[in-house]
Formats: sequence, structure tokens, C-alpha cells
Amino acid sequence: KFLLQLETQLAEKKVDVTKVDAATLLKTFEENELQGDQKYKGKRLQITGVVSKIDTDVWNDDKYILQIGTGADFEILTVNCHGIPQSKLAKLKVGEDVTVVGDFDDGGSLGVEIKKCSIV
Repeated sequence: KFLLQLETQLAEKKVDVTKVDAATLLKTFEENELQGDQKYKGKRLQITGVVSKIDTDVWNDDKYILQIGTGADFEILTVNCHGIPQSKLAKLKVGEDVTVVGDFDDGGSLGVEIKKCSIV
């Protein structure tokens, strides 16, 4: 039901969603941050990957971030999803597959930042 509501909301706003997996997204920024920024700036992304960690925001202990990676051991860079309600985050487990939709914010040496995220 939630997925249907999300799809309906996206359709009503006529927002194009770019589908990408976490590994591809992270590799783009590892290879060339400028190209990554140019490619994804202003885009709404649907990202599929593996739950790497659920952690507090560096700047705000009251906010939690979903970190998505490739599932490999010792990942340094992750896709960091902001704005997901804690009630949804509480149901996730490290290592499980996840898909999110959100707005690209920035990419760089700490990973890729996605705002206004929701779990699909």
C-alpha cells in the first residue's frame, strides 16, 4: 500500500526517477566527483543496495541516517539517506537488501548524500 501511495505521489508530481544501484553510484563518485555531481545534480534517485549501518547524524544525535552499501566487508563509502522516519529505520537490519527513493544532495569523500528519503 505504501509503495502504491509513493508511486502515485511521484506520478502526480511528474518527477522522473533515475534508478541506480549503490555500487554504481559510489563507483561514479570514487572515479570522478565532478562527473558524479554533474550526472546526478537535481535528480530524484531510486537506489538499491544493502543496509550497511543505521547511525546517528554527525551533527545531530536526534536524527538517524540509513547507510547503504554494496554488502562488501569494510566499506568506507556509503550512500547516506536522510529523512527516513525512525519507525521505518527500526525495522531494518544490517545486511538486508533495501531500496530507497530520495533527492541527490552531494557526493564526495564521505559517500553520497541523499535527502528526503523514503524506503520503497
